[in-house]
Amino acid sequence: MELKITDSDILRSQLLEIKDFDQETKRKISESDILIIPNQGFRGNNHRFFYEGTSDFLKLARQELNNYSVALCENEGSEKSLTLHSGEIWIPVLMVSIDPLKDVVLPTIINFVSSYIFYKFSKDAKEDKVDVHLKIIVEDKKTKVTKSLSYDGKVSGLKSINIDAKKMFSEK
Repeated sequence: MELKITDSDILRSQLLEIKDFDQETKRKISESDILIIPNQGFRGNNHRFFYEGTSDFLKLARQELNNYSVALCENEGSEKSLTLHSGEIWIPVLMVSIDPLKDVVLPTIINFVSSYIFYKFSKDAKEDKVDVHLKIIVEDKKTKVTKSLSYDGKVSGLKSINIDAKKMFSEK
C-alpha cells in the first residue's frame, strides 16, 4: 500500500480558465462539492479523458453521496473515455473542497470508493488480488491551496486510510 500526499498544481481557478468549457461546465466546476476531473494526455495525445467506468461511478456517487453535489468536469456529450487493460482498478480523479478543521468529506469519499469497488468489480478485487489507483485533489476552501492524495495498492488498504485534513494542510 502506498499513500502519498503532495502539493498539487491543479486548481479550480485553472479549470475555470479552460477555454472550450461551456458556461454550464464552468458552473459545475464552481459549485460542486465533488468534481470528477479529466486526465490530460495519454501516449503523447493532449486530449482530456476519463477512465472507463467513470459514468457508472458518477451515477452511483450521485445516488450514494446525496448530501454532496457531484459533477463531471467536461462539457455534456464531450466526454472521452480511456480503457486500460491492465486488470487494475482506476478510480476517476476527484477534486473536493474542504474546511480542514471540520472535514468529513474525505473519509466519506474513501468509504464510498471502497464500497463502489466491492459493488462493481470482480471476485479478484474483492479477494484483494488486484491493485486500485485513487487520486483525490483536496482544496482548502479558505486558502485555495490544493494537495494531491494518491493511493496505489490493494483494495483492503483503502479501508485503513485515515487522513487528518488539518495536518495535511499544516505540514510543509
